[in-house]
Amino acid sequence: MKKIYLINLTYLSLFLALSCNSKKQVEVTVESGNYIDLGAPASFLDTWSKKNEVVIHELNEPDNLHPSNGTSQVRSEMFLYLHGALLRTDLRTGTVQPGICKSMPVISENQLDLIFDLREDIKWDDNTSLTPDDVILPLKLQKTWYE
Repeated sequence: MKKIYLINLTYLSLFLALSCNSKKQVEVTVESGNYIDLGAPASFLDTWSKKNEVVIHELNEPDNLHPSNGTSQVRSEMFLYLHGALLRTDLRTGTVQPGICKSMPVISENQLDLIFDLREDIKWDDNTSLTPDDVILPLKLQKTWYE
């Protein structure tokens, strides 16, 4: 019985050694760049869901969904998808661009305030427009959290 086991083990070892030394070459073409080009949006947008929902598969639960007092990575990642920012980073150029505002902020004369002009086309799920109070509240909550 041991003899058959050793012969089988020898053949298996020989097979594995020969299969790992295969001379087959696989050609892979990689284009270098700073972003992934998905092609023209018309080629894939009509197959996407029209529902107003974001599905994220995470291994952990977020610590909470409060706008300012959570610390988990899962919460931070979810907020990237759920909340618009006044300013955003253009990943292709590495520059800061307007997000939910029309243009870059204007600095006040005393140089203590930034003045943002919000876009009118930003809507909530119930089709109500975004107001300055909607933007100010999370900023106030953030400020009181650290005071």
